[in-house]
Amino acid sequence: MQKAKKILVIAGATYISGAEKVTIDVIRGLKENGYELHCMVSGWNDGDFIEALEKIEVPYTAIKLGWIYISKPLWTLDSIVHYPKAILKFLLLQKRFKADIVYIISYRPVIALYPFLKKNIIFHIHDPNSESKQSVFFLNQIKKKVKRFIAVSHFIQQDLIQCGISASQIEVVHNGVETNSNIDGHKIYMPDNVIRIGIVGQIIPRKGHEDLLEALKILKDKIAFKCLIFGNGDKGFVEKLRTKIQEFGIQDYVEWVGFVKDKEKIYETFDVMVAPTINNEPFALVALEAGANRVVSIVSESGGFPESIVNNETGFIVPRHSPAAISAKIAFLYENKFLLKKMGDCAFTNVKEKFILSDMIRKVATVLKGI
Repeated sequence: MQKAKKILVIAGATYISGAEKVTIDVIRGLKENGYELHCMVSGWNDGDFIEALEKIEVPYTAIKLGWIYISKPLWTLDSIVHYPKAILKFLLLQKRFKADIVYIISYRPVIALYPFLKKNIIFHIHDPNSESKQSVFFLNQIKKKVKRFIAVSHFIQQDLIQCGISASQIEVVHNGVETNSNIDGHKIYMPDNVIRIGIVGQIIPRKGHEDLLEALKILKDKIAFKCLIFGNGDKGFVEKLRTKIQEFGIQDYVEWVGFVKDKEKIYETFDVMVAPTINNEPFALVALEAGANRVVSIVSESGGFPESIVNNETGFIVPRHSPAAISAKIAFLYENKFLLKKMGDCAFTNVKEKFILSDMIRKVATVLKGI
């Protein structure tokens, strides 16, 4: 019997966002498939990623391996100060844990550790890079070290090709999630005839919160609705949104929920998930999580969203920066309540058939077996 491959995961993970969630799922899945793993995490972290690793009993080493930030000189200075010790700790880790494969989710550690890394690197890439000259440059510096790029969507695949990466180096593996069996056919939509709208994720400008508020302004006094805002974000931007809510006179319709870890508890509280992202969304988990919980999605025509949403069946795809289109779709669902269940069921089936977590793990493992 062939000995299980040893995988060193270099995750960074100062905090947990979409890429880190997927990484934890990959680590858990590979461990369950018999791989031996060790994870290198950032020495600057909030503890959440480490807590997740401890929960699944995967060993880790925290190393302060930083980066050069032109706009953040203090961060850069901190990185430079810790760089020699970071190199030493990495070399000791490398000697102790003789990895067959190095799995990364950022090019930065490869640049910082370039002389010390072999060529068996898998780069699971979650973000577009073609619009950044710096990213394009660094991707082309590391591509000789990288055996395979795993793109989370065909959109990211094309973005990598635009960066100069050969199509033969790229495998597309869509993100996957687990379906919520607790609401199998029993989700209650629009209790008290109020349509409940949710927006989930970081509260930052590119996520499109302002467009959603504009849509709610249009809907005010036309339909009965409630909007729940999940997540944390930039304090200045949050204050800007609060001011707009007051200006639009929709404060009685909006509830700030904050960050909630339990995804099922998030999605059981609303009927429609709105993701009006204004930049290119690589392949957002939020649309899959919504479908896994029988929640209909309204998303912007952005990046990888068209790969996870079947327009007019599992949700609606609207133009970017289009509050009028968002409000029209919400009003349509409000007036056709039976479609909420029908589309919610279709969204659930779509995830179960095409984006289940075990399939994602199997596909990643297949890429690893080819190394």
